[in-house]
Amino acid sequence: MSQETEKPTDDDIFLPADEEESSSEVAALEAELAVARQEAEQFKLLAQRKAADLENQRKRHLKERTDDQQYATEGVIKDMVGVLDDLHRAVEHLPADATGIAEVDNMVQGVRLVHRKFVTTMERRGVTSESAVGTLFDPQMHEALQQLVDDSVPEGTVIREFQRAYKLHDRLLRPAMVVVATGGPSPTAAPAIEMEEAPTIEVEETPAIEVEEAPAIEVEEVRATLGEVIEVAEESADEAKG
Repeated sequence: MSQETEKPTDDDIFLPADEEESSSEVAALEAELAVARQEAEQFKLLAQRKAADLENQRKRHLKERTDDQQYATEGVIKDMVGVLDDLHRAVEHLPADATGIAEVDNMVQGVRLVHRKFVTTMERRGVTSESAVGTLFDPQMHEALQQLVDDSVPEGTVIREFQRAYKLHDRLLRPAMVVVATGGPSPTAAPAIEMEEAPTIEVEETPAIEVEEAPAIEVEEVRATLGEVIEVAEESADEAKG
């Protein structure tokens, strides 16, 4: 009887020394590669963060330089708006019609011309101004000097202006000095809406339905009817037998 040849298992296979060393070197290289990849990812994130910081810094410096250029004359213009206020007051008190006196009319025309040129020059430099009368009080643009009761306008409406507000581009140079109305209606109150009453619907009563009572069935009549039925059934049975 022949014996079967046993196949060697994995435990019975021994690698030569040089192959064992090769496998350990491969494992070590794979570990080093994993560490190198992790470090490369960290350096990549660091480089992206530094690039974002540089870009933000560049934008910040650009904005600061732009602001310096736009608002470099802020101090001088603050002093000039006072002169512009005086010109506004002078123009308001000038006669609207010609006086017939050449010297006076020429002076009036010259003051108007200077005022117009001054306003145009300030606007070209980024200075803007608008009257606050008729607008709602804005604490960021207005400074209230007084409150007066006036129920003809909404609550918080500016009804008088002692001094105009000026802005240099988007920056407030000087707030407006104003008088604010009080005692009027709320500016956000919506008008009352009158609702019409729905008409009353009259429901007619449904007439009562009279139900006729069924006639009473007497017991004797039922018995007589059953008797007749039984007799007919017996007669039919006798005929069938005969």
